[in-house]
Amino acid sequence: MKKKVFCLIVCCVIILSFQAKSSLADFGPKPYLIIDFKGIEGEDYYITFLSEKDSPHQIIKEDNKYYDLYQKFANFTDTDGYRFTYYFIHLTKSHFEIKGYEVPQRFKILLYFPKYDSFAVSDKPYEQYAYNSYYIADLRTANIKSSEQVGKFTAETNYDFSFESNSFVLRIIATIGIEILIALIFGFRQKKQLLLIVLMNIVTQTLLNILLNTIHYKTGIVGFIYFYFWLETLVFVIEAIVYANILRKVSKLPVTKGKAVFYAWTANTVSFFVGVIIGIIFTTTIL
Repeated sequence: MKKKVFCLIVCCVIILSFQAKSSLADFGPKPYLIIDFKGIEGEDYYITFLSEKDSPHQIIKEDNKYYDLYQKFANFTDTDGYRFTYYFIHLTKSHFEIKGYEVPQRFKILLYFPKYDSFAVSDKPYEQYAYNSYYIADLRTANIKSSEQVGKFTAETNYDFSFESNSFVLRIIATIGIEILIALIFGFRQKKQLLLIVLMNIVTQTLLNILLNTIHYKTGIVGFIYFYFWLETLVFVIEAIVYANILRKVSKLPVTKGKAVFYAWTANTVSFFVGVIIGIIFTTTIL
């Protein structure tokens, strides 16, 4: 009976987790594409993204002040067959951020420098590889001052993994510390009891946080919190079953199943909220 209940809960968690993608689409922060350009500091330029597919667009009329610039981008011929997305932005800084849904999933970067009447295009297509995709583009050898040929430049991924690494360690340490403290409050002070709780948390929290770090990489902080709730629920079920059976066996004094399950619920509830706070603090610091 216990196995059937456990399997049912696991299935529910998995089903609800798969529904997260559609649920998160219209809620919370949006994904971003972040590019830092090297070699064009202080330059005045325009940026657009080329797509392998035609994009819906609104044609600019001749009386629009950007009509000539629009025509330059529209008439640009890419050697890989990528096409102008009819969307461009004026920049004066080397750091650029744009919401991910405004950029094709797979794209090439095209820059135009009005001062030199020249173009520079990325050497190959790139893609939005994470919820927030970071790139460094090097234009130091692109020869942007020449209008006779199109400059080529390369871009490299530059994802900041400090959130994943730092929050991973901190969440595990905080969780073990919290669950030990709550265990002492519940009267679980015997060596075997505490050893079981520590070992159980090392296993569950390591697996949990590996999954959470992967989820944050792909879906951002909202997905992180959403999946955190359901995964923490799964961890609670696992720990409740283990504590209700094994914790009672290693204890010298009688421990009821109800007390063991209530301990698992209390410890996981507190550690869940602490973990969310840690995740939000790290994300806010990074962004």
